[in-house]
Amino acid sequence: MSNTKPSPIKTAVLFLTIVLSVAAPAATNLHSSELYDLVYTTQPLDDGKLMFLRLRNPLRDPALRTFEIYVFTPDSGKISFLQKYNEMLYLPPAVSRDKSTIVYHSIIEGNDFLVTKNIQTGKSTRLRFDTGGYFVNLGLDYDNDTVAAIIKRGENKQAVYLISNRASTIHRIHSGTNFTEIDFLNDKNIYFVDTIDGIKKMAFTNERIRSSITIAEDIDYVQKAPNGDAVIYSKGEDLYLYRTNGRKSMVLMSNFDAGPNPPVFSADGSTCAVFRKDRINLANIPSGDILYFLSMNTEHTTSFLTDFTFFISKDSKVFLLKHKKPGQVLTELFAEDGPVRILSASPDDRYLVYQKENSREIIIYDLEENIKLEKELDFVIQKVIFSIKGESFYIVTLTGADGNQIPVRELYLYNFLEETMFAISTAKDTDVKLYLRKIN
Repeated sequence: MSNTKPSPIKTAVLFLTIVLSVAAPAATNLHSSELYDLVYTTQPLDDGKLMFLRLRNPLRDPALRTFEIYVFTPDSGKISFLQKYNEMLYLPPAVSRDKSTIVYHSIIEGNDFLVTKNIQTGKSTRLRFDTGGYFVNLGLDYDNDTVAAIIKRGENKQAVYLISNRASTIHRIHSGTNFTEIDFLNDKNIYFVDTIDGIKKMAFTNERIRSSITIAEDIDYVQKAPNGDAVIYSKGEDLYLYRTNGRKSMVLMSNFDAGPNPPVFSADGSTCAVFRKDRINLANIPSGDILYFLSMNTEHTTSFLTDFTFFISKDSKVFLLKHKKPGQVLTELFAEDGPVRILSASPDDRYLVYQKENSREIIIYDLEENIKLEKELDFVIQKVIFSIKGESFYIVTLTGADGNQIPVRELYLYNFLEETMFAISTAKDTDVKLYLRKIN
């Protein structure tokens, strides 16, 4: 590791979570007849824990693909297998907004189970029932008890069900055709996207009305705000913001294109950055106001939005804007000798993580000490996010992505100050160990 400016490093240990997109399959042999995607996706949980999914047989027919849920606890170094060993999971789990609870659907010897598990207390509820169909998607309410489920009932026939763990009940509240989105909003309504004759309709429903109220039809892009107080969606050439407060939609940006730079939310859900080729809008979600209009050619840019700061790179320069403060201007932070790719920033805005042209090198810029820590690793790094506590450094890699072998997703824990690496889910130890394994 090189330190470009000699300076004492404070004794805090920075941890990051590096997460890959799952557009291209990345698998390794488990046994002669099976393949594994070792890190299908990751999700930070409460108390610094990390949930990661492994996908068995990712290249086969969907009926043969099953998920495995693991939870890593950094305080103890323990890796826990969440489900029972004879449970078959055919869809990813849902995580509560406070990141304390996981809900998943499983099948054991032909029987349906819905399991809701609190990671903090270890308490879980297991419901068994026969729906006469199969689960397609799940959403968990803010009470961490009520579950919304999409269940397929036949060809071109699906329905939204409301399931109460506490009361052990299940009710069908709305029927549809082909649901692609479902989740709870903060007003207790369930929003969904249903595709009918090739046209996407976004609406909401609840147990009381037992029907649906349409928000918009003929939509394309859609994303729920982290706090559930809003949904953004595109229709035609415009991007709209629907807020539960008032239940009205407003235009966030005209001539919108989600392709190159999709909208991003801050972790607290209060701010959204929206991009187009010549402009960036920073919007306040609770009020619907546009905080800043930034005129900029967004080609060859990368960015990251925290609760208080917007970081953006343009070619070799990096800029920042304190978006929560009024009257701020986009300020140059530093310039490199080549193109910069921003990966992430810490929640307290102290550390900015980025790369230059070497996809194996990671650079951490300490804004307080004005120093840069550089480290070249043995694998390709793609995307970085910080963990909840900011005390662990998780790395999901595409090992072998720049060679002749089939790339494999792997999960590591890395202490970059001590330059110590631990394996969590790797091709060498395909069967996950109970505890971390130090590799250097």
